[in-house]
Amino acid sequence: MACFLWFEPWNVLEYVETYGEQAGHLQPLADNSIPSTEFVEFCTQVIRTTAVSKEVALLALLFIHRLRQKVPDVQGKSGSQWRIFTIALMLGNKSTSPLGNESNCSS
Repeated sequence: MACFLWFEPWNVLEYVETYGEQAGHLQPLADNSIPSTEFVEFCTQVIRTTAVSKEVALLALLFIHRLRQKVPDVQGKSGSQWRIFTIALMLGNKSTSPLGNESNCSS
């Protein structure tokens, strides 16, 4: 899903978001939208090793979607899915962590 959100043209994502399962037949996916076996194994290993929750993983995907929504012209380059997934997962983990929501400054 991370590759789909990152590499598909924004108009495709909008179409799927609008019509959902009623979307019917779509154009062929962009080449990089289908993740490599190595990327799937990487994602699986990172999620297992860090023991992040399902909610954190879903939040990471939401962050990628929101980035594309705010900047629809962004073009992911081949290989960038590793970085965007890792950063989104880190942000998702920080956002849900009790320590991530506390201020380090004392009044």
